[in-house]
Amino acid sequence: AEDLDSLSGRQHLSTVYREAGDFKKSIEIATEIIEHDGQNIGAKLNLAFCSSQLGDSVRAERMIKEVQADNPDNFSCKLHLCLIYIYTCKYGKAKERLEKLIKANPNNVGVKLNLAHCLGLMGKSDRAIRIINDVLADNPDDFSAKLLLAITYRESGNYESAISILKSVMKINPSHIN
Repeated sequence: AEDLDSLSGRQHLSTVYREAGDFKKSIEIATEIIEHDGQNIGAKLNLAFCSSQLGDSVRAERMIKEVQADNPDNFSCKLHLCLIYIYTCKYGKAKERLEKLIKANPNNVGVKLNLAHCLGLMGKSDRAIRIINDVLADNPDDFSAKLLLAITYRESGNYESAISILKSVMKINPSHIN
């Protein structure tokens, strides 16, 4: 029988595979974890996220809603559902839920940036840019915020601003630009 340390290690391995983009391997490991511990929220969230990335949004949504039913106040579940909505182009649902998360967690930079990303995808670049600039006002060196701002400017057709921001980002952290 696997002990908690081994399951925890497997959970981290599943997450690393997910973050590296090897969704099939992450699903394989998450499935093994769930077979040993049917209540493992992290494994279920990894499974849901990877399923959405592989085009199985029905499975992903079902997994998240199962976890939410048992853990209605779990922030990570709520955020993962929003991300799945974004990845499956259900921007209206994602926006609505992200706005609720921001009301409950007004200082969460990650949620704000996810909302800005969602708004940008919806063509609401002005609002997205305002949110990103608000984040940068409090966190002027936030690499993710600057990169998202450049992307949002690019997608709205403001190439000069996008180029300017990308040049400044490359000066701050050239290792992120390949």
